[in-house]
Amino acid sequence: MSAAPNINQEYRQQLKQYAESMAVGMCDGTQSALAGGFTVEHVKLFTDGNLDKRFEKLNDSLELLKDVFDDLENTIADYVRTVPLSALDTGSSDADRFLRWLPLRMSLTPVQDDYVICVQQRHAVEEMARHHRQAHIRFQERSSVARRRAASILDDVDSMFSVNPIRSRAEFRTLVFVDEQVPTPAPVVFFACEDQIRTALLDPSGVVVFALLEQCAPVTISELWCRTAAMDRREVSDFVCDSAQIGLLANC
Repeated sequence: MSAAPNINQEYRQQLKQYAESMAVGMCDGTQSALAGGFTVEHVKLFTDGNLDKRFEKLNDSLELLKDVFDDLENTIADYVRTVPLSALDTGSSDADRFLRWLPLRMSLTPVQDDYVICVQQRHAVEEMARHHRQAHIRFQERSSVARRRAASILDDVDSMFSVNPIRSRAEFRTLVFVDEQVPTPAPVVFFACEDQIRTALLDPSGVVVFALLEQCAPVTISELWCRTAAMDRREVSDFVCDSAQIGLLANC
């Protein structure tokens, strides 16, 4: 009676080994499991097609990296041949795994590292928008109004502001994506705006104000002025107006 669990476990392990081998195009080990009339070449036709599709998805989603990686396509091909695709992986999760694998395979320059950060953050925002679609749509509805009336958005000091929920923060360590006058590391926010992903560079005062907004929002401009009493009120107001104009803040 105790043999059945062991048999089931061995069978599951065998299937797992087949799946992992086929996921990277290694089909020779499947010969003993094939039904009559089928060969390893039949299996290879199937796996080669899947590997090609996986390569194309990665190549498309990582296109930005081609600016700084001369041999990106061969690097992606190496990744596809050596790192199996997990059962629940999506195109974006596979790309994120590639970006984590990349610095293990080679030493990245600071500029290459900033490019990797940029792609990772864009993928993170895309994934947030998919998983929190209702929050994304609600904010975009409010933001479309706020962007049109950004110049007068502070007329009502009791109007509440909320921060775009689909956002991700990072730092650029080089000047490849920012102006030469910007000190590094440069704090940035990636966020969704309609069907695009935008990036906002935060200056030192913007870092302080945005941190307060993340902590306290929804908040009124009068409350924000009180919490930033040591700062210039005009500077705080300009940050709120600019953030509303680009889609980072909106009225509740």
